Amino acid sequence: MGTKNHVEMFESIELPQWFRVVTVLVQIVGAAGLVIGYWYPAVAAWAGIWIGITMLVACLSHFRVKHPVGKAIPAFVITLIAATLVVVHAYGM
Repeated sequence: MGTKNHVEMFESIELPQWFRVVTVLVQIVGAAGLVIGYWYPAVAAWAGIWIGITMLVACLSHFRVKHPVGKAIPAFVITLIAATLVVVHAYGM
């Protein structure tokens, strides 16, 4: 959260530094939902939606400031993984 890379990334995507704390809290809630989802699959599906939306916003933030596509790839991959998780839980595969 407070690493040099994160500070620089938030400066480059033109977001205030306090927003780093908010994003960490959002990610912790999503991760907790995935853990709880081990026992309650519906919670895992909702956590997947939560994380997917978060990472989609991250992708859009990179595109908004015209970063190279490569900077958005990690967030995009996590979005796809979260979408897969939601589909798996929705169809009970």
